Amino acid sequence: MGKLGENEVWIMIFLKSYIRFGNTENNNIFDKNLKQITGRTETMGIEEMVLDMERKRGEKRGFERGEKLGLERGRKLGWERGEKRGLVRGEKRGIEQRNREVILNMLQKNFTDETIADLIEIPIDYVQKIRASLK
Repeated sequence: MGKLGENEVWIMIFLKSYIRFGNTENNNIFDKNLKQITGRTETMGIEEMVLDMERKRGEKRGFERGEKLGLERGRKLGWERGEKRGLVRGEKRGIEQRNREVILNMLQKNFTDETIADLIEIPIDYVQKIRASLK
């Protein structure tokens, strides 16, 4: 006999609670099949079985809620980290672009590479690289 859904199991439990077969052999067969259907190997009363089913249902609901909450928190944290990284990268690119514009302006006004590097506080090889790109 295969596994049944939750509703079918409840029906079986109801039958077990309220119906007694005329002989012990039929009761034993019913009990054996009920154990097989519910996946239980040890003998338990109806109350224990109901409590076990409710515990499993509660665990499932708790897992689903926990998973949803975890996903929400993960997304929020991901957005926050992504936003922070984006701001840092954007700021860095903006500074680099502004330095390049200032260097180009100073090169047009015939400042030396050393003077430009000293005033903007950047490595001289960066100024030389930009000067070379103009040729």
